[in-house]
Amino acid sequence: MRHFLTLLLLILRPLNVHSACLGVAECSCEPGLVINCRNSGLTAVPTFDLTGSSTDYAELTLAGNRITVIPQHAFRGLQFQRLDLTGNPLIRLNSSAFNGLERELNELRLTLTSGAEFPVSAIRPLTKLRVLHVAGFSGRQLPPEAFSTLGELVELGLTAGGLETLNSENLVAQHGSLQTLILQGNEISTVPTAALSITTMLSTLDLSGNQISSLPADVFVGLVNLNVVDLSNNGLGTGGLDADAFRVSRVAERRMRTLTMKSCQLGDPDLEALRQLHSIVDLTLSYNSIANLPANLFNRMRSLRQLRLDNNRLQTITRSTFSSASSTLELIDLGHNPLSSVPEDAFFDLNYLQELRLDGVTTVQLSDKSFSLQHRRVLRTLSLRGSAVGDRLWPIVSNLERLNSLFAAESSVSSIPDFAFRRNVALQTIDLSSNSIGSLTQRSVYGLGNSLTAINLHNNRITTIHQCTFYQFRYVYVFLFCTVMVYVSAIMMSLCHFTYQLICGPGTDRLSLFVLLLFFLLLLLGDALLKA
Repeated sequence: MRHFLTLLLLILRPLNVHSACLGVAECSCEPGLVINCRNSGLTAVPTFDLTGSSTDYAELTLAGNRITVIPQHAFRGLQFQRLDLTGNPLIRLNSSAFNGLERELNELRLTLTSGAEFPVSAIRPLTKLRVLHVAGFSGRQLPPEAFSTLGELVELGLTAGGLETLNSENLVAQHGSLQTLILQGNEISTVPTAALSITTMLSTLDLSGNQISSLPADVFVGLVNLNVVDLSNNGLGTGGLDADAFRVSRVAERRMRTLTMKSCQLGDPDLEALRQLHSIVDLTLSYNSIANLPANLFNRMRSLRQLRLDNNRLQTITRSTFSSASSTLELIDLGHNPLSSVPEDAFFDLNYLQELRLDGVTTVQLSDKSFSLQHRRVLRTLSLRGSAVGDRLWPIVSNLERLNSLFAAESSVSSIPDFAFRRNVALQTIDLSSNSIGSLTQRSVYGLGNSLTAINLHNNRITTIHQCTFYQFRYVYVFLFCTVMVYVSAIMMSLCHFTYQLICGPGTDRLSLFVLLLFFLLLLLGDALLKA
């Protein structure tokens, strides 16, 4: 028996075997002209055997190894466009490390170990680089001419390091090319406005995870093409946000479309600065301390489509709270706020709302009258996890004819009424886990046969399941009892009741579970052969 189990485990174990690539056993040649040496325990750049092989590739990845030094001519004979050295504790890169790659290499990603010098001399010859990401540089500032030869650089990432500032001379060569600048996870204490204003084409700026404590007036005024800004995980609250922080020139007024300020300790007074965001499309203010939304806050945000206010301290919302954005809002997330009430008509005017999330809000008063006729045609996602909505869920859902996803785990739902989903012909994903549902029949899922792909009923109290519940469903993953996932197709429908009795019934032992696993494995194989 022991040998049989061992054989079965060997059969089931994912196969990681691959043939050597260019004579290196730790590497594999993959589709798309990729040499993959990722996570192979390498301590040095391997020597590739190019005898009789092509020398032109799209990518070489050596990520996740233990390489500390890149010697001269490390990639002799090879040509590729992308090189990934991230996740290696690089100490030193020889000035001739990338010799021979100057004409082809356009993307380089690497990680430095703490204390390593910035590899200025190594990257200087790579004048065709368009993407450069350097993680882990622990210096307080960059060498003045770190990127002086990289005039075609479009995206620059300097992350998870010790940078305290960025100087004007650092980005002079990129004044007309740089579009994306990622400075996440450094020690920057003020927005480097002077340096940023040089990069006239900059459209995406990530300053998340720094030590920025204030945004003065006009801090982004020179960035006429700035479109996306992430300031998350900076302590900007308690008065650090000037009311004119986001004021920009008339030329740039219609540019800023996405602003993310998660975990910035923002409070009610800080929201006044947001009134300057006239063209904002996506606004994320999650994980702050906002308790009240100022009147008419969204009046001039005529393009606002996505609004995330989850995990704040919001006390109340009314029908008028979002009414000024009623013709544009497509997503609202108010999850995990201590709202005293969510009125029945709170979202009635939001005719273009496609996604509504109220997870963890226990004062939801929604009903079948909460959504207009327009909602029935456009609402795609409804999430009420942990909301205690109970069986009031079903009148709400039955009217949302184009709903794709329903999430109502831990919501005190006691049953699925017969024909509850008869109008939900587009519903693909349902999560009703951790409720008190006691039975499941064909009538429970009537109407979902042509759309449903996954339903999660784990951790309910199901004692009765009709053996033909999912008969004639196309494909659906059913997460049922005791954390077991059952893949359901037409050939397996009649086994559902048997599965429950065997797995969750009294007297279940490991051997029974093993037999069931083996049986389902064989059944899946047979089903696949039949389909083929």
